[in-house]
Amino acid sequence: MKKILETDRLIITLPDMAAFEDVYKLDSDPDVMKYIGNGKIRSREESLSWYKKSIQYAEKYGFSFGLVYEKASGNFIGRAGISHNAYDDSQPDIEIGYRLYKKYWNKGYATELATALIDWGFFHLNIERICGFAQPNNTSSRNILEKIGMHFVREDSYGGEKVIRYEIYKNQGSAYDRIAKDFSNMRSEFYLEKKYLDLFVNYLPKNSQILDVGCGSGHPIAAYLVSQGFQVTGIDASKELLKIAQNKCSSMKQIYGDMRTVKITEKYDGIVEWWALFHVPKEDHSFMISRFANWLKPHGILHFTTGDSEYFETNSDMLNQPISFYSLDAKKYEKLLKDNNFEILLNEYDQDQHMVWIARKMEK
Repeated sequence: MKKILETDRLIITLPDMAAFEDVYKLDSDPDVMKYIGNGKIRSREESLSWYKKSIQYAEKYGFSFGLVYEKASGNFIGRAGISHNAYDDSQPDIEIGYRLYKKYWNKGYATELATALIDWGFFHLNIERICGFAQPNNTSSRNILEKIGMHFVREDSYGGEKVIRYEIYKNQGSAYDRIAKDFSNMRSEFYLEKKYLDLFVNYLPKNSQILDVGCGSGHPIAAYLVSQGFQVTGIDASKELLKIAQNKCSSMKQIYGDMRTVKITEKYDGIVEWWALFHVPKEDHSFMISRFANWLKPHGILHFTTGDSEYFETNSDMLNQPISFYSLDAKKYEKLLKDNNFEILLNEYDQDQHMVWIARKMEK
């Protein structure tokens, strides 16, 4: 058995024909299959057909909907894994899935598996978006998907059955959780930011409310803005960095979440983002510029940073932690700003291939 991954209590292995009888027994359990497909148990032929697809998928990609074993007992307890929906790689959706024998329910195993699969998918397979599907009445599965951070998207159809579609995007915050202390120490002083922060705040009224997107530990940017008399709210996707911020910048109001999905209802005089948009897949940059516009008051000021060309790379240069970086071409950012009714006040290089932007939101 080739192991895909392991958790504290469980092991997931790749599917192989030697385990088919275990799989068929699982597929023949009415409790297990109640919310799978049409809710009926599978015939031996149906079970074998689906299982062969999972094996073929594993041979092609090196991962699949695998076999789950309990570490303590060594028992086969169910199936879990990650794959294109229905093993169909002609469409873009990649999902996590799990099903366990009833005797292993209510032990936290499903949550443990789903959490590990998402983390593995994002940081080992470098997948940018993972889906989860649950039938409308399967409240247990829906609760698990929401508990692990997936967001409801819409009602959908899967294999001819009505389902609820959930999604989660790669969260670079969890990568920063792993290096939070060292990263916070590294980012304790200004590099090139202060010059541009001073230009940014010169456009703002005194005591303005500022949203710091990707605030990290609150140093050096949020703390400097607070010292200048501004009211600062910080968003970050790293829980560990926000814990450090409670001590380093206690005056900063905190919001935990992914900038693409977090709910912001307040309007701000200014928004600052430095080296955070880089971690958002470039197909979402247009959406984020529109979000920035929505979060600003009329005549509010946006200060953010980008690359100057189309770019994507995942590397481990940041404290040996794999992190992804994305950028669009500078002309595209210019167009996005104009499309969202911004007046560009400044766009210049602060270093090679790295641009700083300051723009004012105009009234329509």
